[in-house]
Amino acid sequence: MADKADVIKWRDTLKAGLNLPLRIDFDNNYHADESIPLNYVKWDDTNGIIYIFRLSNLTDTTHPSNKQQFISVFSSLYDYIQYMEVAKLPLSKLDDLFNSIESSGSPFNGQFKDNIKHAFELALHNDRFDLSHNEINAMTGFKVESEKDNYYAGKFDESFKETREHARHNEYIKSLEESEEDSGNNQTDP
Repeated sequence: MADKADVIKWRDTLKAGLNLPLRIDFDNNYHADESIPLNYVKWDDTNGIIYIFRLSNLTDTTHPSNKQQFISVFSSLYDYIQYMEVAKLPLSKLDDLFNSIESSGSPFNGQFKDNIKHAFELALHNDRFDLSHNEINAMTGFKVESEKDNYYAGKFDESFKETREHARHNEYIKSLEESEEDSGNNQTDP
């Protein structure tokens, strides 16, 4: 568990002085997302408590409707925050986040930062229609995706649509059937 000071430093590092929206996940898989409309998050650093004001989950109510005028207020100690992520980071603010992370004491290799920026600039370019396996490999500079299979393009290394495990099972069944046929052909009538 992270203590209050760790959570404050962690949150401030990810927000990078820009108040970037965070997704915050707590123990027991509860989460809040500051980027979603009608979600309001109050960080009480003095007491180490986070408050989340949002619309009630309609599946949790007896009669789902906005007529009841209910909202949900969640609160948790900072100690129960398991992880945070920047929910929507504009690519133009990536350098600000890098600087914030480095100023918190986590150094970045310059080439590593350049690789991240370059890959995302290519991936999010306005003229890019699709991210194929070939394009992802070209963006990253090495082979990270198999170019043999591409589910969405209907391109498969093997001509059949079965998995290897099923193909082996089918071969085994076929060999059993052939051996039965062979043993049946070798029998003579009495």
